[in-house]
Amino acid sequence: MAKGKPNGREDRFRGGFGDCTAHAVGVCRLHHAPLALAESHELRASTIKSSMIGLESGRVRLATPSRDAQRLYAKVKPILMDRLKGRPVEHVGSTAVKDLVAKPILDIAVGIHSEADATIVAALLEDIGYRYRGFRSDAGGHVCDWREDQLTTQHVHLAIISSRQWSEYLILRDYLRCSPAARAQYASTKCRLAARFPGDRRAYTTAKADVVRRLVEAAYEQLRLDSPTTIRPRADDLYRLVG
Repeated sequence: MAKGKPNGREDRFRGGFGDCTAHAVGVCRLHHAPLALAESHELRASTIKSSMIGLESGRVRLATPSRDAQRLYAKVKPILMDRLKGRPVEHVGSTAVKDLVAKPILDIAVGIHSEADATIVAALLEDIGYRYRGFRSDAGGHVCDWREDQLTTQHVHLAIISSRQWSEYLILRDYLRCSPAARAQYASTKCRLAARFPGDRRAYTTAKADVVRRLVEAAYEQLRLDSPTTIRPRADDLYRLVG
């Protein structure tokens, strides 16, 4: 696995996975090989049944809300929870919000304890069929994905539990769930940009970053009003969310 390249203020939450010896990973994979194979087959079967999930690399296509992502997440979550020894697993991104148009890719956030812990988690995910894609600044940090028939069906984001990245995955999701106006604003932006950048997902993600930033700020403002003791983070610490 390639190491990330941290820089600037992002050092707190980003960076390389650290070193993981081939011997240690090899022993782990040998010991868990039968279980990993069974889990991989179960994940693959779950994905195939969710026929509406999946998107070509680099493409942007928004799907009408459906229960496919929720059903897939319900099947994937217990497998990941068991495999990752109880580390928190959350459904995030637009497919986690009812009645919000979204790319047909399931976004999952896995809470990790440190950058060193990311090495362990990435290896465990690779054992059951996920691909580690490295540090991707435009897609939420360290990312693994799941592909089926040349389509990406899942993105798994590894986020340190104490980081703003983890907090903002959850607060933006919950804010969009609770605010029809925020959902409408975000949906309008997404549809307009999807029409503009159907073949350039990176440009699509970059173009909607300002709207995401404003939504996160609004979510923290609401949280501050509801819980006055809550510390409000700076807007420029936002990590872009995919969706």
